[in-house]
Amino acid sequence: MELSSNTDDDLRDVFKLLYADDDWALTSDSELDDSEQLGNADGSEIDVADDEEQHTIRIYSGRITKKRLFSALDSLLSPGYETDTKRQRIYNPPAPSIPSLILSTQPMPALPLSKVYAPFSALSLLSRLMTFQPYTYSPQHPLTLSPVRAAMKGWVNEGREGLKCDVCGARWGLGGLEKVRDEAMKSNLGERLAKGFEERHEKNCAWRICASPGNLYEQLRHLVHPPITSSLAPLASHLLLECLALPSLRLLSPLNPLQVERLVSLFKPSSTFSIPSPATDVASQLALFGWFPYHPNYPTIQISLNTPSSRTEIVCCRICHRRIGLWNFSNEKDGVKRFDVLNEHLVWCPVRIQDGEKEWWSESGLLDGQSTQAKRIGEGGIKGLVKVSEKMEKRSWRRS
Repeated sequence: MELSSNTDDDLRDVFKLLYADDDWALTSDSELDDSEQLGNADGSEIDVADDEEQHTIRIYSGRITKKRLFSALDSLLSPGYETDTKRQRIYNPPAPSIPSLILSTQPMPALPLSKVYAPFSALSLLSRLMTFQPYTYSPQHPLTLSPVRAAMKGWVNEGREGLKCDVCGARWGLGGLEKVRDEAMKSNLGERLAKGFEERHEKNCAWRICASPGNLYEQLRHLVHPPITSSLAPLASHLLLECLALPSLRLLSPLNPLQVERLVSLFKPSSTFSIPSPATDVASQLALFGWFPYHPNYPTIQISLNTPSSRTEIVCCRICHRRIGLWNFSNEKDGVKRFDVLNEHLVWCPVRIQDGEKEWWSESGLLDGQSTQAKRIGEGGIKGLVKVSEKMEKRSWRRS
């Protein structure tokens, strides 16, 4: 049996259709005339009569290239449909939807819905925490029933002392727990009820299998309230300019005088602080613990560097949305209580210290006079730091 003399040519045409021209074809489409249309001299046209209209069928007797094949396929699609002729990468890494740090000059991003199962998302945890309000979920519950522990297990607050999982739809409540007066009995009852954070989910619920990791709450704090100068200094500066009641404010702060002095010195180079005063000390501490000047007419709570400052006597935490009127803590009144910059936040707010946590402002290295890296180098945890120059010589083999 003899093979046809055109077998090699036929195989080459098949490979041209299956694979890229630059791999198999001896000549590419770029060598052809790009302005060449489908109905040229390489093919013949046959007119076919139809009852409704007359169509023209083009039969191509010449070589069919990949470019012509794609052009013919595109002509079958609707005119509004555009195809991408460029080669696509096998994997396009997704860009991060949120920054690694949300500074005071940046708005808070939109929070995901609580019905989305995202146990490793810090903003999803914040979305569940924001459902717990003092008037619907008592802050006097035992620590085992705290809003943080409930939200870490996927629960949101619904109604008076009610808990709900938006993933599986399970519901249960803690009504009547506040009537228990004996603290030991109340604590024991809280430990038993806390088992429901896992057992009350439906059997097929994902929260029953995998809950949020223990360090997610700390990650949330670093995300929405990073203890860095570039975020806290503009906030302290605007507090000093907009809140006129700061000089007469009675403050209760966990910082000692040395830490306050260190904090003010850090904010001086990048703020409007000129002469140290009691107002600058108060503004620095309010900024460290996440208090923003609040304006009811502004929809977002952030520091705007371009708009002029306006007066206000209300401060607000943009994480837990706790609002405080500073006139209630003025030292001009007799017997007035002090403004607790830490504990005035809601019980679940990441600015506060939860049970078993260390003081985050001391652990951050912001107030001890040296950075965390310098401290670890002194303790021997880091032998040294290597800095790579940003002006690296361009090489053909080096990725940009």
